Amino acid sequence: MRAIAWLLCTLGSILTVCANVEKTIFLGPSAILLPNARPDLDSLDVDTIESAEHPILATQLSVKFPTESTPRGVDSWYLLRGLEEGRRYEVRICWPAFQPTDFWLDTFPLTHVFDTPELISSLTGYSDRARTSPPQKSGHTAGGSSTSQSVLFLRVQAAASYYSLNKTLMEHPPLVDVDIILDPFILNVLPRSLGPTALYVAVVAVAAWFISGYTYRWIIAASKDMSAAAGAPPPPPPPPPSRRPPSILPFGGLPTELLLNIIEFLSRDDYINFAMAIYPILRSYGLVPVLTSEIYQSLTQQAPNMNSQRRDQRENSEGSLRLPIELNDVIMDYLNPEERIAWVFSHRELFRGYFDGLSEETRKSLSESVCNDPRDGEDKDGDKA
Repeated sequence: MRAIAWLLCTLGSILTVCANVEKTIFLGPSAILLPNARPDLDSLDVDTIESAEHPILATQLSVKFPTESTPRGVDSWYLLRGLEEGRRYEVRICWPAFQPTDFWLDTFPLTHVFDTPELISSLTGYSDRARTSPPQKSGHTAGGSSTSQSVLFLRVQAAASYYSLNKTLMEHPPLVDVDIILDPFILNVLPRSLGPTALYVAVVAVAAWFISGYTYRWIIAASKDMSAAAGAPPPPPPPPPSRRPPSILPFGGLPTELLLNIIEFLSRDDYINFAMAIYPILRSYGLVPVLTSEIYQSLTQQAPNMNSQRRDQRENSEGSLRLPIELNDVIMDYLNPEERIAWVFSHRELFRGYFDGLSEETRKSLSESVCNDPRDGEDKDGDKA
């Protein structure tokens, strides 16, 4: 297993190293008649790349560092033959990453090259170097033919793109190993070399479509079988009873934060009247103290069996606890909202002062909420225990 993993990593590294590619795309020109008499194209000693028989040329290119006179390095020329008029082609050049080089690819019709002094001069210079230099390529030179053909010149410009402290390497850059590939397009849409890849992707997509449908049906059938074997799931537990006040009451649906914001902007007297008007709602949020039925009766009416002497004693005792109105106001200003209501509930005369100003409907609502408050019974049970 380790040997297989090492081999796969090595193969992946090699493929990654050979990933440098430069390309150009063009259309096949109209066919022209090539003369068989000399001088002809073969006398230029230029390698030929044919789309049908020899679409790949493995060779070595001369490079040099850019200068002001040659900003794109060294020019190399090739002949593209066997083209089809109007068909789309792609020429790619591939080179190893450990030989940093910049490439430029251009294609020219034959007539344009022979009519342009700069291009014919570059072609002649490359032809002279090719005759004098030793063979460095596995190219193909086509024989002469007087038939009409669709032909183009390919110019490859190569400039070294690295820096080294080795002076000799900087003055004489080594040759660069390259593969020049002529790739025709299928229906002028997709390069022929990508045909197998496109076919593979299409097959995988179609297979995935059918396999995913089969897998989905199998999962559904398996889940139904498991559900039938396990039986019906138990019903969910009932939700806990809500202790929030009915939403039909005024302010019953408001959140606690909004009620606190409303209370904050109320004055002292307005807040007390507001608290008595919606006492059950504020009590459900815990914003006011408990008002039991005994306390409510003692604040709103006299005890039924109290004789005159005991009533006089009670009034005298309550009178001794009476405070000036101004002092009551100062005390309540220093209390929080809940303590302020508790202070009112603990002073009968103070409570009566606010209670008498309420409407009959508000008094009735306050009385019913106090008598029906479930916390009242809970407090009683707690006292008995």
